[in-house]
Amino acid sequence: MVSPFKLVQSLAALFVQKGGVIQRAHVEQLRPGHDGAAILNTSAGAVRAEHLVICAGAFSKPFAAAFGIDVPLESWRGYHIMVPSAGVPLNGVVADGEMHFAVTPMEDGVRVAGLIELAGVDAPPNYARADLFVRLAKCLIPTFPDTPASRWMGHRPGMPDTLPVLGRAAGHPKVYFAFGHGQFGLTFGAVTGAAIADLVAGRTAPSALAAYDALRFQ
Repeated sequence: MVSPFKLVQSLAALFVQKGGVIQRAHVEQLRPGHDGAAILNTSAGAVRAEHLVICAGAFSKPFAAAFGIDVPLESWRGYHIMVPSAGVPLNGVVADGEMHFAVTPMEDGVRVAGLIELAGVDAPPNYARADLFVRLAKCLIPTFPDTPASRWMGHRPGMPDTLPVLGRAAGHPKVYFAFGHGQFGLTFGAVTGAAIADLVAGRTAPSALAAYDALRFQ
C-alpha cells in the first residue's frame, strides 16, 4: 500500500547505508565563508560546508537571501484529510478533474487531498479548507465518512512560472539551489538530486540548468 512516510524513511536509511550522515539542527544563521564555503550557525553548533545545497522547500527564500539572491518563492499550502478504509471501497485513486482533488487508498487509511492556498509560511492553518473535502468526497463516494480521522496542512514551494530553482547561486560557485517544485517535490526529487550532484561534481556545465536559474525574474 501507499506510504510516502515509509518511502522517505527507506531513502534516508539508504543514504546512511552509503555513508551519508543525517544531522538534525535548526539553522539560525547562514552566511558566506572563506574560499567560497558556507558557514551555518545551528542549534548544534557551527558547521562549515565546503559545498552547500539549499533545498529547504517553501522555507528556502531567506536562505537564498543570505547569499544576496531574492527569489519570488511562495508557499502553495495544501490540505488533506484521512479517514479509515472501512466504508470507502477503493482499489485505486479516484480523482475529480473539475474540483481538482483526489481520493487515494493508503496504508493507514484513505486520503483526500488537493487545493492550493496562498497564505505564507507563518499563517495558521485554515482547517475549514480541509473539512471541505468531506463534502466533495461524498459527491464521488456516498459511503464516505462524515467526519475525518485527521486533518493536515503542509507547505509546497511554488514559483510564479511553476518551474523550480536549480543551479549555482550567482557569485557563490560552491552554493547551489534545489527548491521550488510545487506539488511535485517527491516526483522530481530523484531527478533534481542527480542533476545537482552532477553539477557539484563537475560532470555537467551550469548552462545545462540555465532555464531554472534563480535570477530569471530579475
